[in-house]
Amino acid sequence: GAEGGPFADYVLRQARDGGPVAVFSQQRSRPTWLPTLAEWLIALADHLAAGGTAPPLLHPAGGPAASRADWARVLLDASGCADVAVVGQEPGAQIARRPDDSRLDAAATQRWSDSVGLPPLLDWRQAIRGGS
Repeated sequence: GAEGGPFADYVLRQARDGGPVAVFSQQRSRPTWLPTLAEWLIALADHLAAGGTAPPLLHPAGGPAASRADWARVLLDASGCADVAVVGQEPGAQIARRPDDSRLDAAATQRWSDSVGLPPLLDWRQAIRGGS
């Protein structure tokens, strides 16, 4: 979201503390910008309330999949910390175990969403860089 989240807070705190920023670079996910996801969900609710239908499974996501290192690099660059290095962290250092790959395939949801006129989800990289 606009106020950052735990991962963004962690990355920027590490940078402020002098870096480098250590991340689990093997983890891949599909970051999604919360404000446009909220707009999309409201539009979905309006669509359904108006009698529209939806597929039984939806995976809305804005932008491409990324590793934690990719995500950290965009956050650092957008925050004026381009000189701070991103380094890999040992998987054993995780407090909570997470899968290495939790990317959602949003292609079918995006095609359906476009076909019924729901708003597009902003690419997470563009959102971090301050685009709209």
